[in-house]
Amino acid sequence: MISNIATAYYNLSALDAKLEITRQTVQNDINMIETFKILKESGRVTSAAIVQSEAARYAAEVTIPDLEQQIREVENALCLLLGRTPGEIQRNPLSVPLDATLLKTGVPSQLLDNRPDVMQAEYDVMSAFEMTNSARAYFYPALTLTASTGFASGTLDNLLDPASFAANIIGGLTAPIFNKKINVTRLKVSKAQQETALLNLRYMLLNAGQEVNNALGLYETATRKNRSSATAINCA
Repeated sequence: MISNIATAYYNLSALDAKLEITRQTVQNDINMIETFKILKESGRVTSAAIVQSEAARYAAEVTIPDLEQQIREVENALCLLLGRTPGEIQRNPLSVPLDATLLKTGVPSQLLDNRPDVMQAEYDVMSAFEMTNSARAYFYPALTLTASTGFASGTLDNLLDPASFAANIIGGLTAPIFNKKINVTRLKVSKAQQETALLNLRYMLLNAGQEVNNALGLYETATRKNRSSATAINCA
């Protein structure tokens, strides 16, 4: 979700910059046409130069409605991600520098715990661990005193007779013996699921670390390219 929001935001800022450049281009073409008209009166240029400039102007101007529509669609998509009704999104131009101190100093590995995929993997491990404990509990005898036989008797003496509870007690104690194979299988399955959850958590952590490392590498590469481009422009 965070990645989608960030991508949409920067796409929106890029479209804003493209729209601004297109409008400036149209205005420059208008000024150039006026200049060519003056030069034509003095005989320095022909009508062909004016026609070419006007064609370039209209070619740039016709793209403005498409850019505005694209901006509107990205704004609506971003509003959907934010859980808002469609409307305008407040943003800064790309020329405004961002504080990237955190990226320069690195990202602590503990922050990987905040990723939704890592958090889900951690909860899967905890759930599998509890399921293993539950499967292990089946090996212990359960003492169940329902007293159904005792209550079937009509007198207090028969009700309190230990023999009236014998069937229920023995049944609760011997059930794990007869179900031993089922219990063993259940425990093995639970342990396998727990091991799978642990391996999945390990994979999620490694994958998260890889993605963060790649992102930081891309940021560092882009920063170096920007510095080189700025140097080349200054030298020119």
